[in-house]
Amino acid sequence: GFLKELKPDILKECFRFGESNFEVGEFYGDAVLEYRFVFTFWCFHTIIA
Repeated sequence: GFLKELKPDILKECFRFGESNFEVGEFYGDAVLEYRFVFTFWCFHTIIA
């Protein structure tokens, strides 16, 4: 896909952030999940922009 061609390093960081905070999200609940959603949205927006 075109995402891989643009900025693969940033894409890797986005997924790495999500994976590392998966367990944290279960512990803290909705607040962390919402933050992860916003961060992920910002990540993909940065990649596409």
